[in-house]
Formats: sequence, C-alpha cells, structure tokens
Amino acid sequence: MKSTLVLRFTKTLAAALLTVGVALPALALPVTTVGTIAGQSAKQTEKKRIVVLDFYYGNTSDPGYWSSYRGGAAGTGVSELVTNALVEGGKYRVADRSQLTRTTGDVSTAQAVEIGKANGVDAVIIGTVTQFNVENRRASGGAFGIGASSEETIARVKLSARIVDTATGDILGTAKGEAEVSSKGGGGSLFGVSGSSGSADGNALLSKAAEEAAGKLAMDIQAKF
Repeated sequence: MKSTLVLRFTKTLAAALLTVGVALPALALPVTTVGTIAGQSAKQTEKKRIVVLDFYYGNTSDPGYWSSYRGGAAGTGVSELVTNALVEGGKYRVADRSQLTRTTGDVSTAQAVEIGKANGVDAVIIGTVTQFNVENRRASGGAFGIGASSEETIARVKLSARIVDTATGDILGTAKGEAEVSSKGGGGSLFGVSGSSGSADGNALLSKAAEEAAGKLAMDIQAKF
C-alpha cells in the first residue's frame, strides 16, 4: 500500500515538473522583441536638432531703437538670446549659427526648408520682432515754492516665431514671448534749489526686456514642439 502511494506521488511530481519545464520557455521574451523595444525607446529619447535664424524687424512700429541696439546687430542679438535659452532648456540639439548659409532678412518657409536641409536640422525657427521700443513718461507739479517731477522709462519687446519642419515644409507651431521693463526717477525743488534722481538708460532696459522676452519665447517653443 505504501509503495503504491509513493509511486503515485512520484508520478504526480514528475508530471508537475514536466509541465513547468515546458511552460517556462513559453514565457521567455524573444531577443528580437527586446531589441526592438530598446530601439524604439532610444529613438523616442533622441533630441531633435534645430537652428534659430536672425530675427526680422520689418514689423516694428519704431525701427529707430532697433537700429541703435547692439550697434545695428539687433537681429543677431535677439536670435542669440533665443538660442542660448533653448540650449539651457536642454530639450534640443541647437546648431551652431556661425555655420548657417543665410540668416538675415525676411525668410520664407521655402527658404527656411532649404537652410534647414543644408545644415542638417529637423526644424528651423523663423523669428519676427513685433515691438521693440522705449517710452519716456514725465510729470511735474508744485505749489508754494515746492516743486516735484517724476520720470518713468519703459522698454517693451514682443517676439513671435514659427517652427518649420525641414522635411515637409509644414509649420509645426507658433510661439510668442514679450516683456516690459521699467525704471522710475524723479526730482524736486524747494524755493529754486533742486535735486533729482535719474531713471535707467533706455538701452539697458531694452537689453533686459529682450532677454526676458527671448526666454519666454524659448519656453513657448519647448512647450509646443
């Protein structure tokens, strides 16, 4: 009786082991599948390569400030600010602008595609400056020999950009960035004796506004592409 029970138990155990031995290979993932998944993951994490062209200023209401900013190289200056912000963002590989075949003027979508292909990038950023100016506001008043005056300098910069796909010529998205920076100064007088404190230089305020606007534009680009 005992030998019969032992024999049955042995047969049951052997059958169980055989079942496990057959099932395990079926659970193993094929090597080709693992390689495919790894390849897809690497492709998804690969950074796109982009380039930023010089910003066009033809739509600005007051080109006077634009012409004097950075010695007349404002288009290059603004695009460099945007390029630096995109590099710091770390989402893209940004092409060296010094290698570009053309960067100035009002560039069309077709020209952007040509530039993009010539420089081996996935997308081209075409930028436009829609506002770039400084406003000075002054006010004064007084009574009984006491006078007062105030001055405020305001710099405003507005930027817009199109993201052009090099392969298809499609506009993948648009982005905007704007900033306003101000500085206040004032003065007063008492029976003809006066004193004052000046506001900040207009070019210094423009530089700060341009940097802030470029940073916001870069963030908007990263959010949409």
